[in-house]
Amino acid sequence: MNPLEDPGEKQVVITPFALGPRFHQDKRPPLVHAFAEHIVLRFRTEPSAVRPLVPNGIEVTENPVVSVVCSEYKGVAHLAGNGYRRSALAVSARFCGERDELEGDFVLVAFLDRALPVIMGRELEGMPNQDGTISPIQSLAGERARCDVSMWGHLMFQVDIEGAEVVVDAEAIEAISKALSDRPALGYKYFMGLDGTVEADYPTAVWTDHNVESLWKAEKGTLQFGKPTDEDIADYVDILDPLRALPVLEVTDAFHARGSMVLRYDRCRRLR
Repeated sequence: MNPLEDPGEKQVVITPFALGPRFHQDKRPPLVHAFAEHIVLRFRTEPSAVRPLVPNGIEVTENPVVSVVCSEYKGVAHLAGNGYRRSALAVSARFCGERDELEGDFVLVAFLDRALPVIMGRELEGMPNQDGTISPIQSLAGERARCDVSMWGHLMFQVDIEGAEVVVDAEAIEAISKALSDRPALGYKYFMGLDGTVEADYPTAVWTDHNVESLWKAEKGTLQFGKPTDEDIADYVDILDPLRALPVLEVTDAFHARGSMVLRYDRCRRLR
């Protein structure tokens, strides 16, 4: 059977075709991540600095907040129980369309260390995924945590949070879980054809359910960029330069969390 032909039921297909249909369009499975660890740093930035990085149809909020999230996942259902790491920068934004009106965080770039999450996230979710080498989250007695992202041995950026204290208030931990789960990641599926025509051009929304079990709130955090050149990692420099230029007006939040996560493919959709 030709994998591009609709066999009567709408199947989601990505290449290579040897993979076969991944799942039914109307029965997309939630993807369980049995272990999830994150360090999160958030800071306010200038609207004029971040607005050029967001496509038409997505609006940054009045006082935009950039979230830097470094994550490590294990026990991932669709990776045969293996895992992957992801580090992303996103900005608070909203979409107001004919059908949908919602606020979330528009993903400016996401680096991942496994090919399948890179490909599926880009082709299905419209996320700006890139290849990267991501360190494990390094934690020192729970008081400090850090993660760095590099490419071909060249540091791209590093996140540090310090002065972290364990949170024992169950309501506060539940509030973090709810806040992470309620707020979608906004993406933008944009593909150009070989003839220069645009083949896909629309915004998307992706939800995840978070279950935070352990939480440390930090007193401060820093985001430091490396100084690679065009001779080092070429196109990656063009990604990093506008991110490095975002002014850090105020660090608003920093924390370290462990628990589990479910990628809600059954809720992900195109925005209209």
